[in-house]
Amino acid sequence: MLAAPPRTSALTAPPGVGGASGARLGGGGGGGAGAGNSSLAVGGASSGSGSGSETGGGIRRKVALAPGCSALDWAREKSSGKPELRAGLTSYLRITPSELAKHKSRQDCWTCFNGKVYNLSPYLRFHPGGEKELMRVAGRDGTRLFMLTHSWVNIDAMIDATMIGMMVPEH
Repeated sequence: MLAAPPRTSALTAPPGVGGASGARLGGGGGGGAGAGNSSLAVGGASSGSGSGSETGGGIRRKVALAPGCSALDWAREKSSGKPELRAGLTSYLRITPSELAKHKSRQDCWTCFNGKVYNLSPYLRFHPGGEKELMRVAGRDGTRLFMLTHSWVNIDAMIDATMIGMMVPEH
């Protein structure tokens, strides 16, 4: 008879498996397999001494979201088809880096991931890491930072309803 495989989650998987960083809740203090100096900070508290990016074993910070700002609420919002998700645009734009740089406020927050430009303003309040983290890529190409911290996330599925255009080089 075959035994059921052990359960694996992002907290228990080895680093690099399924996007896991190898981080442990409460720091890495107990010795044994998987122990290290990585930690997972939830709600801004941390008890480890991690550093660097999340995929490198650093601290992952999440913030308490306001009521109505869960992942399920975002799914409902993005499927609503509201024009403000795409900044009121009805067709896709060709956006240069200099144009992108003009949109870096909370009310007008654009960024680029993998050559696609998104209006992040409607998503800011839903981001589990908080608005401040997303504002780090406002008005610029955020692909590198996104891949360092969220390489396992399908960005196209997450914020597809906010896509406003494609990046093009300056002329």
